[in-house]
Amino acid sequence: MFKPKRSTLLPPTIPSANGKISIQNFVSLLPQEIVGIIFSHLPFDELLRHCPEVSKTWHNFIMNWGPLWKEPHYLTNPPPHYFRYMLSANLRCLSVFRVGGYLNEEKMVKLLQMLVDKKCENIRKLELYYCRFPSSVFLRTLGYIGNQMTHLRLDECEIDLETMSQVIQYTQNTLIELSILNGESSNSWTQPWILPSTFPSKLKLRSISLTMPRLHRPIAATIYGLLIAACPDLRHIYLFHRDNDASGLFRILRAHCPLLESICVDATLFMDEVNPFYDNPQMQKETTRGRLREFAIKCLKETPDEYIEAALDNQQETLRILRLEELPEPCRIPSFVSQHAWPQLREVSLKDSPEFEEDHLCAFFEKAPLLEVINLSRVGRTTDRVLEVMSKLKHLEGVDVSHTSVTGVGVRMLLEQCRTLIWLGVNGCYSIEPDVIRYAQDLLGQCQVYDSDYDLY
Repeated sequence: MFKPKRSTLLPPTIPSANGKISIQNFVSLLPQEIVGIIFSHLPFDELLRHCPEVSKTWHNFIMNWGPLWKEPHYLTNPPPHYFRYMLSANLRCLSVFRVGGYLNEEKMVKLLQMLVDKKCENIRKLELYYCRFPSSVFLRTLGYIGNQMTHLRLDECEIDLETMSQVIQYTQNTLIELSILNGESSNSWTQPWILPSTFPSKLKLRSISLTMPRLHRPIAATIYGLLIAACPDLRHIYLFHRDNDASGLFRILRAHCPLLESICVDATLFMDEVNPFYDNPQMQKETTRGRLREFAIKCLKETPDEYIEAALDNQQETLRILRLEELPEPCRIPSFVSQHAWPQLREVSLKDSPEFEEDHLCAFFEKAPLLEVINLSRVGRTTDRVLEVMSKLKHLEGVDVSHTSVTGVGVRMLLEQCRTLIWLGVNGCYSIEPDVIRYAQDLLGQCQVYDSDYDLY
């Protein structure tokens, strides 16, 4: 039986003037730029897991390859080899350091000390998630590596108020983005903190994401208020507010932050896992007009209507995203919204806000011609007449009318007249016949029609 010869396209050795060189040593034969391009096609975790074990040459190249360690990929619950190689790598050019995943205090102390020992003075982004570390060790590290830091994220890291104040002091000349979500230490709940003797009067921060303390802790609330008031250049703010009354916050923002473009205040029991501004490239594009592009509130049931109206006043020309979820009953926000034109609005969510009546919704959508996404889930007065107004929107791509009063007639009309529609949510709409659901699935695709809570959430 004929047996084909073994391929010679990749010989085990390459002849040279001095003998034979193993093919695995192409790392020492090729220019470093070419070797770097070859290795850059491998996933970071795979590269770090296998390549350093091939040979000493490979190990030395990877440990000293600057582009690899300039911005190592974030790993949740990093494996042991990640820390081992981090401790032996050349990190002089490290500019982004991300790590997280319920790391214990011992590991975090080693990593923070590593940043000091390896003279990582070029770090611009430091992002720690679900980590535990002594405040003294973190502050000492920040004092050494924080000279050029522009982005700091300490979500779920148990930062007490005193440490937060010192962090602000250390980074006040460079920091432009700060995120401390659900990061307040449980020890600080009972500690008798006093106002810091000095607090910066002007910070360079342009994006803030914070979990605000409850109003019954006035010292803590005052410190957070001082922080926000010291940011005249603030563009984006996301707050997980522990109280339903955010009137004091809106007063501070109106008085001290004239350049705001995005406001998101969430007072629900559990905050969203995603920070909406920090990683959103679209929101990082700045304008110089100081006009809102996103306004989102959720469950602010004790906030007087006039503060919400004041925040939205004169912002209709630029607003692109509007979320008014879980509004209180009664409130006059639906009338305010339906009376104004929204020429730039692209996305709106009125989820769980039953105060919006049919007339409010129709008037609102008629004055927002560029709408692309509409969420009316659990807005009970959504009817077929509202769908008829929606069907005239020329850019509409997604609609959620779950748990509303729409019928199969209205949904079929929307599908036939709105040719730009991509997805549709109709969970809990028991007046929609099965054949209409099948028609929607045939038209949009089965995975684009959400008719159960599991599909949507």
